[in-house]
Amino acid sequence: MANNTLYPGYFVLYYNVSGLEHKAVLPCSGNLAGTAMPAVDTVMKNNGTAVTANTAMLAYVTVIKTLFHTTVSFDRYELYGVPSPTSDSVFIATDDIGVAGTSTNPPVIAGQVVGIARTTKGGIAKPTFLEGETGANARYLSPLYGGVTKYTAIANFMKGDDGWIIGRDGGRVAQVTKFVSKTNDALRKKRNLV
Repeated sequence: MANNTLYPGYFVLYYNVSGLEHKAVLPCSGNLAGTAMPAVDTVMKNNGTAVTANTAMLAYVTVIKTLFHTTVSFDRYELYGVPSPTSDSVFIATDDIGVAGTSTNPPVIAGQVVGIARTTKGGIAKPTFLEGETGANARYLSPLYGGVTKYTAIANFMKGDDGWIIGRDGGRVAQVTKFVSKTNDALRKKRNLV
């Protein structure tokens, strides 16, 4: 299998922060071997159980919404399959989510947090959270992630039985090593802060 590919499938999660829509791309698989994505909206969890795309995405949003202010809305997702490492994406499903963030801390405009995880195949998975509540230039290291229980919950989800995010090498998340925050220069330009 080729490295750094979205094969065999991925979600695109759409969410809105202070009037700006963000897209999070999250690789996933339809089976534990990481070799196929069915033509139906089914995603394989780490424990080998197949769940609907909606169930998988709602479980993820339930964990990450704690990083985002109550005015942030998680609007919808799309699910795509990629038949082979060299082929184009194929649309599978979409659905509305309609979930709001739960943090009372204001969004850090133009901020981003990247989770860095090692996969079972030795690669990495890097979910990114744009304009959440965490300020720039912070590092939260495994195993306690600086005592920030929100990051511990995300890490536990990613590597636990209910997790479904895979790395671009097709491996399941084995260990979340850290969460790192910084200023996102592209967002600074989009928001005319430069």
